Amino acid sequence: MPIPHFFYVFQICYFIVNLYIFSHFWHIRFGRGNNSIFKLLLLALILVLPVHMSLQHFLNISIVPLKLVGFFYFVVMFYSAIYLLMMDLLKLLLTFLRLSNLFVRNYGLFLNMGLFLALLTTIAGCYMGTLISTPEYTVTLEKRSSSFERLRIVFVADLHLSNISDRNFAKRIVDKINGLNADLVLIPGDIIDRSVAELRYDFASDLRNISSRNGVFAVTGNHDYYEKTAVFRDFCRRSGISLIEDSSVVIENGLTIVGRNDRSYASTREGRKPLFAIMEAVDRSLPVILLDHTPFNLEQASENGISLQLSGHTHHGQLFPLQFVMDMLYKISRGHVVVKGSDIIVTSGVGFWGPPVRTSALPEIVVVNALFR
Repeated sequence: MPIPHFFYVFQICYFIVNLYIFSHFWHIRFGRGNNSIFKLLLLALILVLPVHMSLQHFLNISIVPLKLVGFFYFVVMFYSAIYLLMMDLLKLLLTFLRLSNLFVRNYGLFLNMGLFLALLTTIAGCYMGTLISTPEYTVTLEKRSSSFERLRIVFVADLHLSNISDRNFAKRIVDKINGLNADLVLIPGDIIDRSVAELRYDFASDLRNISSRNGVFAVTGNHDYYEKTAVFRDFCRRSGISLIEDSSVVIENGLTIVGRNDRSYASTREGRKPLFAIMEAVDRSLPVILLDHTPFNLEQASENGISLQLSGHTHHGQLFPLQFVMDMLYKISRGHVVVKGSDIIVTSGVGFWGPPVRTSALPEIVVVNALFR
């Protein structure tokens, strides 16, 4: 489902940032030429992403090469803007210290260095995006009447499968999960990025190969609602994934999993159930794990008798230094925290929102060693 206000706000901000960049890079020099080709290339690159977004938004057309070029330019643009801002702040400092001549004499060098650093950071981020980490956390849950003594839970969020996802991406995720010896696999949302129809490969057959002794369960994320609910449900069914929608399931008479529709459901459809309403039908004699894509209102977990909440969504910013913005928006954007007695774990996710680049945190598949006491 498109988000018109985001589309227009993004376009405005994008062109403002590019105007700032272009006003600097217009003066860039390579050797002794006038570099008119570089300027034309820069103008063309600036237009790629908004053109693709417009085609996708208004005509539902997505051209993979155009999309990839636009995404990679976006990252170069992002870091160019940061480095140029740092350069302008340096200029102000040198002017204040009456040393501005030092800056003026080396202006071209500073510009070239800024572009080089932006390209280098983007390349490093592409490499980091291929390195899937497997952090482990240990939590102790109140046993109550559970039949379990311990449980090895693997949870993975934010796959964001799209038309730029290659076949090897899904297979690597599945192989990584299967190498972790999971008792239970949980997916807190954003399995697909936009639509099932745009996927170039049969990812459902890949995901069906996930091995777990007690099944694979998932909830919806905000991106999963871009697709028609019936189509997404069918994709999960073909993937061997049990989708939990504002309800709960009991695992081997030892654990209850509660799954919430993402909070975006409230604004796009009839609304999701309050957590307390879902919990009315839950057997409180068993430990309860909550899957909720977006880690908001974390205190509700404890208020409703939740032992452990697993969430994603934040990507931990994905691009440095946006993780600091995420830390301001959420109580926790990655890692483990205890809120009023309930364990909360948030993953930075394994996929990408937009460009396949990560510089704030490695993609990850999380292992939770749950001990029942």
